[in-house]
Amino acid sequence: MFQINLKCQPFAENLLTVSGSEYVYDLWEKSDGTKEELRLYIDSVLHSKLGTTIEIQLDKESPPFYVRGEEPQRFRITARMGAHIFKIQGWPLLIGIFGQYDNALDFRMAIKKIYLDQTNSTDTPMFPVGFQLREHDDALLQRFPNMKKLRVTGIQGAYVRTAVLAGDMLEESPEYQKWVRDEYRSGIVSYFGVTVGDETVVLSTYGNMYSRQGKEARPIVTVYQILKGLIECRALIYSPTLDIY
Repeated sequence: MFQINLKCQPFAENLLTVSGSEYVYDLWEKSDGTKEELRLYIDSVLHSKLGTTIEIQLDKESPPFYVRGEEPQRFRITARMGAHIFKIQGWPLLIGIFGQYDNALDFRMAIKKIYLDQTNSTDTPMFPVGFQLREHDDALLQRFPNMKKLRVTGIQGAYVRTAVLAGDMLEESPEYQKWVRDEYRSGIVSYFGVTVGDETVVLSTYGNMYSRQGKEARPIVTVYQILKGLIECRALIYSPTLDIY
């Protein structure tokens, strides 16, 4: 999940909401010394009351492929992903990327390079956001009761340093009280698995969401419900420590 910089909003919306458009964002130097364009493709755009859904493809360099007795080879590959711009009154302008985490980061980098090339501005078009789960757990669990999953690191105990739990109503368990709420023993929450409707959605402190629906399902309404809860609990923040670009 990212927040679109308001300074860059007109650029971002023009860039991302024209179906069939494509943009060169980088030149990839191949092993033979030649260069090949890497492009961002906007395949389709669909507007709704919750914002704009976009189908995207992104050229990128592949991981190395190894063949015994030969030098490793890399190729231009194209990743597919979805995105949704949540344009809701009273909200920050948020964009969620549906796909693999590394592809989301590559997409963000591509947007930054295109913005720099077209405007010569050093502004960052998309900021990372984080979820303050431990700090607002009471309010969040009132909206999303029946925690199913939990991971806590940095526990201040004699034996346990990291705990991963799965079950039902974990917020009522003694382990939750001990490892999340205890002033002296509690650690850092990596993720909560909360119940939304009839599915479990894992919320990461680092602004990610995971679900068994998978990356192809584009569960826009579910993500909207979670974001609405996070914003109402003041648990969604811009997190500069996540800003690796």
